[in-house]
Amino acid sequence: MNDIKVNSEVLGVLKILDKETLHRLPDDVYEYLVKNSKEDLIPDIPYGTPLNEMPISREAQAFVTMLNLAFFCKDGKEKETIMKRIIQNEKKYNS
Repeated sequence: MNDIKVNSEVLGVLKILDKETLHRLPDDVYEYLVKNSKEDLIPDIPYGTPLNEMPISREAQAFVTMLNLAFFCKDGKEKETIMKRIIQNEKKYNS
């Protein structure tokens, strides 16, 4: 998948985050996404749409999940829950 498309899709997801959450993302990561995306590829995602129902690629979903783990999770319990889901999905899709 084209990195520019994935980065654009990730920006579409970031657009619906509240400011407090978005401020946890380091500026250099956000700037990288902006510089390596195209405005016309950023999807318009309605607030409240579950990640698996967003009009984005699996690659963008994985990228958002990694950003969530690295920057947005509030505590270890939340990270543990996400990691369990990742492992379950790995088993489901790689079996």
